[in-house]
Parts: sequence; C-alpha cells; structure tokens
Amino acid sequence: MAAVHVRRMRNRNRRQRHLPRPRVFRDRLNPLESMDDNELFERYRFRRPTITFILNGIHHFLTSNSTVPFWGIFFFIFEGFPNVLGCIDGTFVKIISPHENEADFVNRKGVHSLNIQMVCDPNFRVTSLCAKWPGSVHDSRIFRTSGLCQQFENGIHQGLLLGDSGYPCTKYLMTPYLSPADNCQGNLNRALCRTRVLIEQTFGILKRRFNCLHDGLRTTPEQSIKYVTSCVILHDIGINHNDIIINNNIEELAIADCTGCINMNPTFDGTAKRNDIARQFF
Repeated sequence: MAAVHVRRMRNRNRRQRHLPRPRVFRDRLNPLESMDDNELFERYRFRRPTITFILNGIHHFLTSNSTVPFWGIFFFIFEGFPNVLGCIDGTFVKIISPHENEADFVNRKGVHSLNIQMVCDPNFRVTSLCAKWPGSVHDSRIFRTSGLCQQFENGIHQGLLLGDSGYPCTKYLMTPYLSPADNCQGNLNRALCRTRVLIEQTFGILKRRFNCLHDGLRTTPEQSIKYVTSCVILHDIGINHNDIIINNNIEELAIADCTGCINMNPTFDGTAKRNDIARQFF
C-alpha cells in the first residue's frame, strides 16, 4: 500500500509540473492618451498629429490596398541656380555581412553597406529614392541606371539636379569645376557647394530620426531595403507635417564637401550648359 501511495503522489507531482502557466494580462495603455507631446516626441520621434496621420494612413492602406505617390517636383532658385529640381547624392547604410555576394557590399571604407541614392528639395523632403544597390557600386552608375535618369533623358523633367564631382556633368546634372579658370567658375563652385549642403542635411536629419540607419541594420540586404524605404517615407510624412528634427547649425550638418570620387567623363552638352550658367548667373 505504501508503494502505491508513493507512486500516486509521484504521478500527481508530475502532472502539476506540466500544467500550463497562468496567463498574465498586462495593462497596455494607449501612448497617445497617456503621454504628453514632449514624451511622445522623445520616445517615438514624431509628434501627436503626425502619429495620428500615419495610423490613419496605415488603416486606409490595409483596407483599400491603395498606394501613396512618392515622387514630387519642386522648382526653386537657390544660390543663383535657376530651375533646380533638387540635390542628389548617395549615402551608406551599414548592414551585416550577407551570405551571398559578400564582396559586392564592401564599400570604399571597408564596411558592408547599401549605397542609397536620394534627391531632396529645399525642405529636406526626399523626392526620389534608389535603395537597391550594394555599397561597392559607384554613385554615377546608380544614377545612370536609375529610372530618374531615364526620365531626364526622355525630357519628362525640365530643370537641374545639383551633385558633387562623383557624377558626370550633363545638361540636367550640374557638378563643380575641378579646376576653375575664372571668377565666374569659382563663384559657381562655391554656390553649388553651399546648395549641396541640403542633401547632407537631409541625410543627417534622416539618420538622427531613425538611428538604425546610422548604426546599421542587422538584416539581409533585401529586408534592409524595405527598412530604408519605410524610414524615408515616414521621414517625408514628418516633413509634410512640419515635424522635423533639425539643428540650425549648418556647419555641423555639412558632413561632406563637393569633391566626392571624381568622375572624369563630363558630357559636351553638360559642360557647355555649365559654362553658360556660370557666365549668365555668376
């Protein structure tokens, strides 16, 4: 009898050990209701109206499968340049070492990354994005093979992009003179470099709002592209709602100059147009 009792107690203890844990229901408060504006901005990097807009947009997207237009054109005159559509440049976003084609993602700094091409307007809004290339690809190749370049070649956009000397000088993409020959060309170079601060500022604002773009993404290249694209779209939504993280110190944000990796293949049309702009406006 004692042995039977011991066996029963052992079986009962075994069944008790395998009982499921009781469910714990945590009180999940709505941050829009429990936090003030400063706390929301500090934690989520967006203010209340912007968060509400994003949530409503996600709900609309999930229920209607609609898409939001991304490309926009804004003509402006900046530092003497006429009909400027935007400033163009590339920035590296670090990623972990991929399993396939690992060497292609090593950039000139020896780091695995994506090379992200962006165009911005004077309000730091990203008006064009190309986020599919590994870090070893040169900026000029990314632009040459992009849909944006084809649109300019087909005459869809009438205006100028401003870039550094890593891009070829064309009739729609102005780059600085490598060796200015007179005051007009020197003035054009200085004006172009001051204008190009916009794209560097845009990179700084974007990477401060989304720290993962500054520290690096620990995902595959394909998933990283989706994260970068999502961050840029959210950045533009914030800009449209005057919800922006910016430091007024331009010198701090001007993290690159106009030199870049020099491209020695300007086109004849581009050189002639740059000379005309230098003579007429500078």
